[in-house]
Amino acid sequence: MDYELIKASVQQQFNRVAHHYLNDSPMAEAGLLDLIIQAAEPRSEHLSLDIACGAGLLACRFAPLVSKRPVSI
Repeated sequence: MDYELIKASVQQQFNRVAHHYLNDSPMAEAGLLDLIIQAAEPRSEHLSLDIACGAGLLACRFAPLVSKRPVSI
């Protein structure tokens, strides 16, 4: 299987369940996201990494609070 076929397959699978990540997940609750942010105490020099964590709701909350510098892994 080539890269584009694998990518398309993963996207199709995510699209079938995306509604769960956006609506039914506890991460869709703003209050929970606020508690996580408060507990993490993010600072502008911190980095944030989101790997396969649903719809990215938490990553979007961290983004304005942490470093914007690109990182190569």
